[in-house]
Amino acid sequence: MQNKGGRQLASSLPTTGKITRYKAGDTLISNIRPYFKKIWYAPFEGTCSGDVIVFRANDPSNAPYLHACLRQDSFFDYVMQGAKGTKMPRGDKKQMII
Repeated sequence: MQNKGGRQLASSLPTTGKITRYKAGDTLISNIRPYFKKIWYAPFEGTCSGDVIVFRANDPSNAPYLHACLRQDSFFDYVMQGAKGTKMPRGDKKQMII
């Protein structure tokens, strides 16, 4: 959901295409139209769209800190600086991990 509002259950599950697995403690961010600020801290494991980027802390005890850093408006502003496209911009994954 936009404006850091958490997540929404999928209305249908994909039958083809790529999915991404996430674990409890991961931070998920929508890569389509990053200005919507769609971010979620996963309390359990599951799967998500390939258009969602999963961030995982190297040390699980740092997962809440990583989420807090990524949740900042300044992170989303940074992502938009490298976004590609006009109608439905996507964040640059390489830029995000620097």
